[in-house]
Amino acid sequence: MGNNSNGKLWFFRELFYSKAFNELNKTGIKVLIHFHLKTEYVKVKSLNNERWIPNPDKHISFTYKEANKRLGISKPVFSKALTDLIEHGFIIQTHLGGGLQGDYSKFELSEMWKLYGKNDFEIKPREKSVRKIGFMRKK
Repeated sequence: MGNNSNGKLWFFRELFYSKAFNELNKTGIKVLIHFHLKTEYVKVKSLNNERWIPNPDKHISFTYKEANKRLGISKPVFSKALTDLIEHGFIIQTHLGGGLQGDYSKFELSEMWKLYGKNDFEIKPREKSVRKIGFMRKK
């Protein structure tokens, strides 16, 4: 799956028929497509051909607020979709946001989904915030 500067999105058979993709639920698929729409692609030329790849210098931020506004997804459902996408090898979390204004979690697309279900499939688990916010009971 990918897009180009013209706003066109393309979808590869290999992805569509993969075990990883077919195990995603409807929300996971919506979020994955949105990640691809948010990704900036660059054209890479080789001797025989040219192809579009995700820009390695650009990480994707996709906030809970944006997921709710654009896709109508609640925080818990979006959180589960992010975890599923990471566990199936579609995205990698590159930065855990701090919950402060402008400090969002960052992600990048991954092709580990191609190895999903095989012995050499290996992912980095999703980092979760352990911030203690609000009133806490003293121990």
